[in-house]
Amino acid sequence: MNCYLFRYVGAGHPPALLWCGGRNTLLESTGFPVGLEPNSDWEMAEAALPPGAVLLLYTDGVLDAPNPNGALFGRGRLIRQLEIHASAGKTAQEIVDALTSDVQAWVTPEKQMSDDMLLVAVRRLNPTPSTISAPAVRG
Repeated sequence: MNCYLFRYVGAGHPPALLWCGGRNTLLESTGFPVGLEPNSDWEMAEAALPPGAVLLLYTDGVLDAPNPNGALFGRGRLIRQLEIHASAGKTAQEIVDALTSDVQAWVTPEKQMSDDMLLVAVRRLNPTPSTISAPAVRG
């Protein structure tokens, strides 16, 4: 399998979610939240991004979105919804749109969100024969 590695640091936001073919991994913070310690250092970590994988970044406003009964959307629900949308082969934009709709449907109009909400998705495309080229050779 053609697998790319990416490097990241996490500085206090909720851990990124990495979905790879039915398996979810939380990419935890690698140091203190930005601004807490004046001379903080963050460790660099790396993770594999195989074809078809989805990397999801989100703010705590997604997790803390309440329904009319006060129950929060939560990480478990976010992971389940990501699994549904990613395994359906949706693009990164379609995943963000679907997750946004999921959270808005959870909250309902009479229970307004009290926090901001941000979702960013990156999906590594599966290579197809038309997108794979031979390496350039200089002779």
